[in-house]
Amino acid sequence: MWEEGEAKEIRRGETMDLQQIAEMIRAYGRAAPALEAERLEWLTRLTPQEARGIFESLYEVWERGGRRAGGDWRTLDRWRLETKLAVREAFARLAASRSEQ
Repeated sequence: MWEEGEAKEIRRGETMDLQQIAEMIRAYGRAAPALEAERLEWLTRLTPQEARGIFESLYEVWERGGRRAGGDWRTLDRWRLETKLAVREAFARLAASRSEQ
């Protein structure tokens, strides 16, 4: 377990201490009711066509990653994480290039 004031590396070169992590958890707890209300409202507006599109997208992810990995969910999770990180990095580069202009 971490000691008070000890930092933990969360990504290459980025660290968070115990206080930061605790504050993040409290913030997620405060935001959870609003996020759930938004999710429920979104679901009430979701059309059958939109639901089908989401299903097909998820199925495509399974076909490209999960099934080829022999149902290996860790491989699928790793691919999903790599994809999210790539998107995040792309947006960070875009934001940096726009702030320089």
